[in-house]
Amino acid sequence: MRILGTNVGFIESVIAVCFLAFMAIQIGGRAAIHLLVMSPGTVLLFPWTVISSIFAHAGVTHLIFNMIGMYIWGSYLQSIIGEKRLIRVFFAGGLLGSVFSVLIYSISNPGVYVLGASGAIFAIAACLAMLRPNMRIIMIPVPIPMQLWKAVFGFMLILSFIPGTAWPGHLGGLVAGALMGHFYKKGGIGKAPSHGFRFS
Repeated sequence: MRILGTNVGFIESVIAVCFLAFMAIQIGGRAAIHLLVMSPGTVLLFPWTVISSIFAHAGVTHLIFNMIGMYIWGSYLQSIIGEKRLIRVFFAGGLLGSVFSVLIYSISNPGVYVLGASGAIFAIAACLAMLRPNMRIIMIPVPIPMQLWKAVFGFMLILSFIPGTAWPGHLGGLVAGALMGHFYKKGGIGKAPSHGFRFS
């Protein structure tokens, strides 16, 4: 993508759009929320919100943490599978997260607002966990190295118990990312090199 004559990658574009959406909500208030944020009770009236809500965030902390995750996880996954496949994983996770949220909250809480890139980012993390399951990382605030697949799927379980967290969106992202990671791994995409350092 070229913006003002400068090449801008997908990850940088997502971060920019998320910051713009956040500012739009801060300035536009309720009107901007209705236009950008998905609610299961009104999603048929505003169908584009299944996508626009991926880029909207509830607060500064929500935005910053998601963008840090997008940059770190996204950059590493992109180095393995390429930018085009990263785009597919991002939107597959975001859309399936929206679908899961609509299906579950339509019954339990149709008036709730669902927003954030967490589902898409969880898809990226899950895809990476499928391709590099035994890579060891440290997940703040746990200062103990652990296998990537344990960190990703265990973190989802912990987040599910935090009040106000849209766990169906996270679950949808995890399912999408895991399936796509399995598909890529089965097809030999992102296979670790047979020489030098190996990450598995």
